[in-house]
Amino acid sequence: MAAPTKPCDVKILLANQEPSTHGTSPRGAAKVAHYLAEAEFCAELAESIKRPDYKDRWLKIAQEWRDLANQARTGGKATQYRH
Repeated sequence: MAAPTKPCDVKILLANQEPSTHGTSPRGAAKVAHYLAEAEFCAELAESIKRPDYKDRWLKIAQEWRDLANQARTGGKATQYRH
């Protein structure tokens, strides 16, 4: 049999575009837990710092970790961009 001469239209989906209806996967849950632990660490560190500018930086980093946790919960879609 001869090889096909017409290319076929194939669409490969690398990731599901819809959030999971079955909750976060075990690996995803581990990521969320890690991100929240990092956020807590940064927030505690911020509370121990006296300089307001340094404190604000650590609180911002803590919020960014929380944002990553929320992003991981929603299936990897960015919910907000900061810059």
